[in-house]
Amino acid sequence: MNMHQPTPKIKTQDGNTVSRRSILGAAPAAGLAAFLIGATPVKAAKAHDPLPEWFAEWQKWRKFELDLSALPEGGDFDMPEQIAASDRCEVLSKKIAHTKPTTAAGVAAQLEWLDVDSHGLECMCDLNISGLRSAIAALKGGVV
Repeated sequence: MNMHQPTPKIKTQDGNTVSRRSILGAAPAAGLAAFLIGATPVKAAKAHDPLPEWFAEWQKWRKFELDLSALPEGGDFDMPEQIAASDRCEVLSKKIAHTKPTTAAGVAAQLEWLDVDSHGLECMCDLNISGLRSAIAALKGGVV
């Protein structure tokens, strides 16, 4: 007695029949393995844009520096705390100016920094121009 069972056939739209075995043999191994274990496609992680965080930190240090300048002994911006705050602002300014935004929030942070740091665009320095060009490049590149 022959125990061989015929392989079930699948009928295609054009009337041909295809066996499950031939379909499985034609499937790429990786795709088939993913299908069999129920894997789902991996979505790319959203890019992290550090500019909003850097700008928020820059704002805090800038406010601290200006608050100290309102003190009687702080008018010359030579207090050690003011110098430290100014130095931190400068480091953050360089990062903000030279980094191309990857999100709309990054572009907004960069442009807001540009506006505040340049006193309403009245005092543009090289860093401000670099920041403006980074924002423009990001927008031309299709940042959303």
